Amino acid sequence: MFIDLHGHVNRIGTFLYGNSIRGLQQVENVVFAKLLSLNSLNFEFDDCNFKESNMTAKDNLDGLTREGSSRVAIYKATQLPNCYTVEASFHGSRRLNSLPAKFNSLRNTVEAEDIFTNTQSRLYDGRPAVYSPLLYEDMGRVWVMLKLGNLF
Repeated sequence: MFIDLHGHVNRIGTFLYGNSIRGLQQVENVVFAKLLSLNSLNFEFDDCNFKESNMTAKDNLDGLTREGSSRVAIYKATQLPNCYTVEASFHGSRRLNSLPAKFNSLRNTVEAEDIFTNTQSRLYDGRPAVYSPLLYEDMGRVWVMLKLGNLF
C-alpha cells in the first residue's frame, strides 16, 4: 500500500483519490475506502474519486497532468493496486458517519464507544468536528487497524 498525505483548505472533509484499475483490484480499491468510512466518523466515502479521468486530468494552474502525481506514478511503475492520495481538510468535516456497533466476538459483548466514535463526546457535541490532532490520530488509527487486520 502507498499513501500520499495532503492537507487542503478548499474542500471540507477527509477523503481519498485512488487509481482506476480494471477487474477485482478496482473492487478492492473502492472497498478499502468504504471500510474507512465504516470505521471512522470523519472519513467521507462519497467524496472519494476512482475515475480514470482523475488520473490524467490537467492542472489549471501549471498544465501538468496527474500522471506525475506520486499515486499515479507509483501505480504505473509497480502495478501496486492500493495507491492513494488522502486529502484532509484543515477545517473539519461536513457530516458524521453512522458507525456500526463494535462487537467483541471473544467476549460476546458490544464494546463501549470511545472519544472518537461517540458523537456526543467532547470532540463532536453531536455535530461534525473541527479537525484537531486527535481527529487526525483517529484517521491514522483506522488505517492501521485495517492494515494490521490484514484486510488490505
